[in-house]
Amino acid sequence: GARRRWRVEPYEAERLFVELLPRRTAAFGADHMEVLSTRYRLAWSRGLQGRCAEAEADFEALLADIESVFAPDSPSVVMVRSRLGWVRAWQGRFDEAERDHRSVLEARVRVLGSRHPRTLWARYHLATLMLRRGDHRGAERLLREVIAEAERGLELGRDHPLSMEGRVRLARLLADSGRLEEAERTGRALVTQRRRVSGP
Repeated sequence: GARRRWRVEPYEAERLFVELLPRRTAAFGADHMEVLSTRYRLAWSRGLQGRCAEAEADFEALLADIESVFAPDSPSVVMVRSRLGWVRAWQGRFDEAERDHRSVLEARVRVLGSRHPRTLWARYHLATLMLRRGDHRGAERLLREVIAEAERGLELGRDHPLSMEGRVRLARLLADSGRLEEAERTGRALVTQRRRVSGP
């Protein structure tokens, strides 16, 4: 999921960014990309430590500032909105988190098109969020879309990690819903896919 392991522990990253932020602000100015990027990493390091309320406040402030510099659909705005959605989801505030992730997906579609890898990842992340809040029907629809588009798209292909991730989630969803035959078929397709990629 979104809590990917960093090369350093989050608390060490936080200490580094706390030290860097005033120096970079003094050197470049508050609106410089180096400063905004440092604030982004600082907020995320706090979220990864489980300090989601702090991270949310950081991301909300950053989003307000970054929207005054960049266009609403710019990659920088979209990434901050995505992280804000994650820290809200980790606090169990799924309605707000879903709005954030839908906003990210809509921006990706507008700028990149519906089949771009980043758009498909945004759709996958929305599906995982819907799973967490118990919307299995909506999540299933999105996961099937992700798998179909990933396997159809020339930029990804049927053996792309996103296709396999989608199958893993879909198989679990089907099993949890009691649709065991469908889950088994999906699982077998996943095993075949992984053997094709990694070997027996």
